Amino acid sequence: MILIFLDGNKNNFDIKNIAAITRAESLYLTDHHLWFEDAELSKAGTLIAKVAVKAKEKSRDVKKKVIIYMDNGQTAVLHDCTLKKFMDSFKKNHFEQFMITSQAMINMNHVVNVVEQANDD
Repeated sequence: MILIFLDGNKNNFDIKNIAAITRAESLYLTDHHLWFEDAELSKAGTLIAKVAVKAKEKSRDVKKKVIIYMDNGQTAVLHDCTLKKFMDSFKKNHFEQFMITSQAMINMNHVVNVVEQANDD
């Protein structure tokens, strides 16, 4: 946590002018121009930053799965996976036309579509 002066005046030690926020919230305040000379506006900005940072943290916690559709009608489902992880794995584990994962061996010549979805569980 870091302490900030809501009105930007570092000589104003009134308890109503001081707030404790995280570095991520401070970065959000700066990036989104939510610092104001008016302490009440800055306080509202800190609340917006807290919500935005928490929402971003929660979105990272959402478990995803990648579904690979093949031209023969079969599908492969990679649980706890994202498209980014899938592409990273593809780059590392691509041998000729096959991709080897911990869950499947996929003939990439037969892949029609790859989509990412939230896990149902």
